[in-house]
Amino acid sequence: SPLKPDENLQPILLVARKAPLVSQRETMTAWKKEITRDHLDEFYCILSHGYGSTALEINVPYTSKDRFFFIDTEISKREHNYEKVKRYLSPKMQSYWDKLVRKGGNL
Repeated sequence: SPLKPDENLQPILLVARKAPLVSQRETMTAWKKEITRDHLDEFYCILSHGYGSTALEINVPYTSKDRFFFIDTEISKREHNYEKVKRYLSPKMQSYWDKLVRKGGNL
C-alpha cells in the first residue's frame, strides 16, 4: 500500500544469505521438539516489537545447522496474533508461551 505523507519512515537493513533449510515437515517437527524457553523468549521479543511472522512453517524454517532462520521479512512492523504460534508448539511449550504472552514477556 502507498505510504502516507506523515508516516515516520525508518531505515531497514536486509541481510540475505543462503541458508541450508530443511523440509517443511522437518521444520514443523523442530518447532514441536527443539524449541526451548530461551527460543520462545527471543521469539516473543521479536514479535512483540512488530517484526517476524507467525507463519512459522514458511517464514521461520529450521536449518540443517540446528537453527531457526527468518525469511520473507519484507513487511516491517505489524500486529501479531500470538495465539497462532501455539499450534506449532508441544503442550509444554504451549503452556510456557501462554504465560509469556500473558505477562508481556516478563517471566
